[in-house]
Amino acid sequence: MLPEAATPKTANLTRIGYGDAGQKKGGDAMKERIGDALRNAAMRFGAALELWHKGELHAPEPLPEDEIATMLACIENAKTVADAKSATEAAREIAAHDPVALARIDAAVEAKRAAFVKARPKRETEVTA
Repeated sequence: MLPEAATPKTANLTRIGYGDAGQKKGGDAMKERIGDALRNAAMRFGAALELWHKGELHAPEPLPEDEIATMLACIENAKTVADAKSATEAAREIAAHDPVALARIDAAVEAKRAAFVKARPKRETEVTA
């Protein structure tokens, strides 16, 4: 069967929407085509895009560089492991939507971990072994 077309109007704007029933036949096919056509036209008006949009409709903005720098400085300047963990948790929560910032945070955490390990006093067993 031929696809169905819908042309809703709003405030002197017209949007054409098309619907197809695929392999369906009979009344179900007509219902499918009309529903698809109306949804398609409504989408062109911008109605309820989040219902059928694939992926992120509104991609979040990357974090500003100064905010990333502040978080990295908090991690780098931590005096204790507990302070470093706290700064890391806060930074990861803030940067959860920004993969580039998360990668930079992870690199700073690894550097801080290495610094803590290097600064750790040798245990008695490590010295004599």
